[in-house]
Amino acid sequence: MNNKEINELFDGKIKFKPLTSGLGFHHQKTEVKAAPKKIHIPTTVELKIRENSLAQSLEKASQIMLGKEEGVDRGDLSPFYSKSQNYAPTKEMSSEVVLVSATNENAETMERLSAWFVDMAIILVMFGISVLAIVGIAASSSTEFTKIVTHENIWLVLSPISFFYYFFYFTFLDKSEKSTIGKNLMKLKTVAADTESKIDIYQTSSRTFVVLFNILTFGIGGLLDLQNKLTQTRVIQNQ
Repeated sequence: MNNKEINELFDGKIKFKPLTSGLGFHHQKTEVKAAPKKIHIPTTVELKIRENSLAQSLEKASQIMLGKEEGVDRGDLSPFYSKSQNYAPTKEMSSEVVLVSATNENAETMERLSAWFVDMAIILVMFGISVLAIVGIAASSSTEFTKIVTHENIWLVLSPISFFYYFFYFTFLDKSEKSTIGKNLMKLKTVAADTESKIDIYQTSSRTFVVLFNILTFGIGGLLDLQNKLTQTRVIQNQ
């Protein structure tokens, strides 16, 4: 084969194909797109199943720690799993949400007035019994008894006695756990305004004096809520 024939082979008229053509070495590249992931939102039933499963797992773990798991041989470690060990009990899981009020509600005005009238009635009964007993002892006859009771200056004796009953009744009973009888019947309680804790002797005695001032001013101080503002106390519903 001369040079002319060789040049005719490579003059571009004859097209050569690579040996690997068609053998799978030159496949066309295709772009594979990943399918979007679906976000699964668990239903209420699925959440409940998971909750029960977790509770059972915790219960089983607790039984293992307490040595109550049946069919488990712990060998020399058995004494360490004694039932006498005091483990904190597992808390029962619940899906319910409980809302707790931060503070107790203030008592209504009518409830406080009703409790006050009951207390005043009790004070008057005790005061009347005491006066009758004192006068009855001092008087030797019914005529003298009437003379003492109707004396024009009898109020000078009765006023200190009535104040004594009023002051000690409210001062010490309001400070007690059950409060006064009237408040206890109406399920009310006098507490510190900021902490709702038990009031001290200074607060309860000051409140007693302020309430007495409210009575003398025909309730004006009560309308201004002086008994609570000046003593840092308030009456709440005792639940």
